[in-house]
Amino acid sequence: MAFIIWLLKSVALLAVFHVVVPPVVNSVTRNRWIKLPVFVALAVPSGAIMAWMGYVPYLLFFVWASFAFYSLKAMQEPGFEAKAGMRINRPLFWISTYTYVILTCFLAWFFQAEIISGEKAVPLWKYLLYGG
Repeated sequence: MAFIIWLLKSVALLAVFHVVVPPVVNSVTRNRWIKLPVFVALAVPSGAIMAWMGYVPYLLFFVWASFAFYSLKAMQEPGFEAKAGMRINRPLFWISTYTYVILTCFLAWFFQAEIISGEKAVPLWKYLLYGG
């Protein structure tokens, strides 16, 4: 049962953080460098959501990075650029996408690090949210 819950969490997180967020950001920011700070800013709540769910993204990181790789490769095909109506700035898309993946997973792990508060250990996100 624990495996099924973990699998459902993984699928839900990938659905939101890979299938929904990047396409929306990419369609709004297009080839502008504002894309990078937007992804950095979105990594904070994304990592916080993972921490709140108690999800440590060890395996998800590799799966998500693989999905991102193949998505970015698909963007390099001439048919995609014609459909999108623009020539893709490859370095921008690769840097911003992987920054989002890496930073989200790192923050999810970081927010779950335990802080000693009094006599008990509390996850960092709870300590920040509830003050210990």
